[in-house]
Amino acid sequence: MATDFPRYRVHLRLDDMVAIFGAAQAGLGVARMPMFLGRAAAGLVQVPLLPPQHYADIWVVGHPDIWPSRELSAFRDILIPYCKSHRGSFVA
Repeated sequence: MATDFPRYRVHLRLDDMVAIFGAAQAGLGVARMPMFLGRAAAGLVQVPLLPPQHYADIWVVGHPDIWPSRELSAFRDILIPYCKSHRGSFVA
């Protein structure tokens, strides 16, 4: 950010998305978060200061003992098509 906005000042750093939401909703400034989360948060508006950046992929993990289970298989059978059909909600 320093090269694009040399006068920026960071007053608070958080590594918890719930805390980031709370700080932004309390009016403490601009918060960087995934766009699909910011769009769903009450009282937040998108500020087009910075171009969107990719976030890490969404991972679903399970212990090898339970990965082949019927329950987890059913969850994957629902989750994967849902994410694919709602792809537009997860990208800019």
